Amino acid sequence: MTKEINFTQLSAAWVSFTAGSVVVTLLANLFFPKAVVLGTHLVSPFMGAVYSMAIVSLIAVGFMPVIENLAKQKKIKLTSTHWIILYWVVNAASLWLMGRFAELVGLGLNSWMVAVSLGFALDLLQGGLMMHVVGKIKLD
Repeated sequence: MTKEINFTQLSAAWVSFTAGSVVVTLLANLFFPKAVVLGTHLVSPFMGAVYSMAIVSLIAVGFMPVIENLAKQKKIKLTSTHWIILYWVVNAASLWLMGRFAELVGLGLNSWMVAVSLGFALDLLQGGLMMHVVGKIKLD
């Protein structure tokens, strides 16, 4: 049986998810400026990416222990495919939610399909970060 994820791993996940997600969001804005809009009259485009991705990453990291506990209670063994699908849904929903508060956080999305597409890109990024960054941290 595997050990549960600890606070150090969750912290590393949040920092790495935020940094990686900011880069992906800035690239999405660069290539698709009408679909992913960053910044407001109060928030610069870069800070809009940082604020919104810090919140999206916090939501994603917050779901890790919840999903692990639910799987343990239901006696379900989560595979990589389960995690990919779960995080795609979590990322898409949190991005759509950030888009609803565009004036506060500085991230605007022009449709729910953009949230789903960007959520998938973040999902792939987060999966790689979990394997190569967070997975290297030793469990106690």
